[in-house]
Amino acid sequence: AVSEPAATAQNAGFVRDDAVLFVVAITDEDEQPVPYQSAQEIMDKLVAAKGTVNNVVFLGIGGGSSCDGPYGSADDAVRLREVATLFQAENRGLFWDLCQGDLEMAFQAALAVVDSACIEFDPPG
Repeated sequence: AVSEPAATAQNAGFVRDDAVLFVVAITDEDEQPVPYQSAQEIMDKLVAAKGTVNNVVFLGIGGGSSCDGPYGSADDAVRLREVATLFQAENRGLFWDLCQGDLEMAFQAALAVVDSACIEFDPPG
């Protein structure tokens, strides 16, 4: 959605210079991009859309294990957790275990990260 060709075609204008990009990935299985991309490659594409990791927040919600949880069954989301961990290392991400439920708490926890990103955001120009 944020890289070519979609960024300048069907999603033109989605990524704005005057806003932090907040990515929410919710899945009951693991990330399986086609073609294959590592967690670092996924992060790099998202960061490239905004120029710096400081302008991106990533919330990954997926299985912390294979489970039958409050939202049904979920597979262990290894790669999704890796992507979230990369962003978390930059104080711009969070992984929430879908198996534990309580998505309201996931978004509340993410708000602190979003707040920080918005306070530190320095739009170009």
